[in-house]
Amino acid sequence: MSAEQITIPERIEPDAILEALVEFRFEHSELPELVLGRLLDAQLWENHTQTRLPAADIPQPIREMDPNLRYQPLIELRTSNGDRVAKIGGHVMSYHVVGKYPGWATFRIEIEKALREVITKLKSLQFSRIGLRYINALRPDEHYVRGLADTNIIIKVGARALTESMVISYNRTFGANHAVTVKVATPDLVTGNIRAGYSLLCDIDVGSKVGNTITDYAGAIAWIDDAHILEKTEFFSILPENVINKLVAATGGNNNG
Repeated sequence: MSAEQITIPERIEPDAILEALVEFRFEHSELPELVLGRLLDAQLWENHTQTRLPAADIPQPIREMDPNLRYQPLIELRTSNGDRVAKIGGHVMSYHVVGKYPGWATFRIEIEKALREVITKLKSLQFSRIGLRYINALRPDEHYVRGLADTNIIIKVGARALTESMVISYNRTFGANHAVTVKVATPDLVTGNIRAGYSLLCDIDVGSKVGNTITDYAGAIAWIDDAHILEKTEFFSILPENVINKLVAATGGNNNG
């Protein structure tokens, strides 16, 4: 793994995170219905409400053969206050923190618990993809970003810088194991129920590369730890140094090592 050496705050308060999630896509030699049943029958979800998702109405043979459907979740499990969500299918589990972000130390523990459920409930497991994704909404009054002009993103047509009404998407790779996809959008091109007043939506997804097969708990956690560093580095690389300094000052100068 390799990433730029930039100053990365341990945390900013209030943070910009709307949702953080981890996704595990897996291959196995068992019937998908049995896998789904085992994963749903976990103590971890005992206080969650179950909801059937639209993909569950598609016949299983079609889901198995179509790569666009194979990894679609079939059941959603949600806590009563809606701040934790799990989505499970015959070849996928994702775990979501929605709303106030509890910090990486807490989120990592919750990821470990979800990962152990997958590891212990499946036989001959191979992860075909692991993903760590953060969706952020930057706000002028909280994060000192009024728009693209206040970031390190520079898009020009001729001599004219474009700073309004756009979606920017780019990919970067780090070593043999991690690929990062970044999407930045202005509010007029974003759909969804997001509190008004934000200036930019920043969606960062770190995924394992095709062919990079992980089969055990230690390998998956090591990959996730590296992915978290890359996600934070990518997020703060978008912000100019003067903005980062203001964010650090607002939290009492707490930086990570």
